[in-house]
Amino acid sequence: MGTITHHIEKAFGLSRETLAGVYRTMYLSRRLDDKEIQLKRQNRLYFQINGVGHEALNVATALHLKPGYDWFYPYYRDRAFCLQLGLTPLDMLLQAVGSLETPLAFAAVFLISIFGIAIWYVADLVERWTIPWHASQRGSIIGG
Repeated sequence: MGTITHHIEKAFGLSRETLAGVYRTMYLSRRLDDKEIQLKRQNRLYFQINGVGHEALNVATALHLKPGYDWFYPYYRDRAFCLQLGLTPLDMLLQAVGSLETPLAFAAVFLISIFGIAIWYVADLVERWTIPWHASQRGSIIGG
């Protein structure tokens, strides 16, 4: 009978160093989530949704992808994924507090999200103007 680590090494071909790195990344991801929650309570952050419970899946996914070759579209719960691919905790915290020293990639995502909100707003207005779903009109549209 061997240890759990021995069985994982044998079944999945992962070395002890890789397993230690995976655990380190998962732990760091959780600690960053805790720090952001603390900053949110201090009103230093505007928005925080953690990725608790996503760490193992994110790290496992990142192990199979290659930075600089594969394309990634992470979202706010993919903290462990980004850490495993090489993003630093400092970059994540700078992005969380809205620092101007935020890496360019996050600035681009921020701009894209602003345009996405603007597009949604325009689509919402068009829908409101073209489809009369006001409560006073529902009965006449449905036939009641």
